[in-house]
Amino acid sequence: MITEEDYGREIFYIDGEELSRFIDSPEQSAQGFGYEWEREGVTHIRFAPSLHAFGRTLKVSIAKVGTPHVVDADLCVDIASDGTATVGAYDVTLIPARENLYSRSKGLLELDILQNKRVFIIGLGSGGSSIAVELAKAGVGQFAIADFDRVELHNLSRHICTIND
Repeated sequence: MITEEDYGREIFYIDGEELSRFIDSPEQSAQGFGYEWEREGVTHIRFAPSLHAFGRTLKVSIAKVGTPHVVDADLCVDIASDGTATVGAYDVTLIPARENLYSRSKGLLELDILQNKRVFIIGLGSGGSSIAVELAKAGVGQFAIADFDRVELHNLSRHICTIND
């Protein structure tokens, strides 16, 4: 079990749609996964394994209040009937549904159109990598990317990647 002494102030996120499905299900408990990047105290909790996860993976026991947890879990998440979630003394922040996430762009962009579009980007250097990030922020739903080059130290200063990538 991770304690406050391990990291200091913890921040936990869980997908609101996944949580709603769990609350509406007859299941009282579930096993999940926690993904924490480089001991920064920010953990993303998932019900299913993530295909693109980096950092440390934790075993998570998710249970509705009053249901016992699995003993060998790294984190225990308690789910209240009102949909709030806690890990020990910490509140879990819900990641909003896609339409709420991009709500500030309504009227400026047609989000439904972008969500169903696929963008193909050739070259992820200083220009292509920035464009890919901005299109993802705007709500583009799918990407196909291709770059046959390698990121090298001499071009990192112009690139969105860092030395860790």
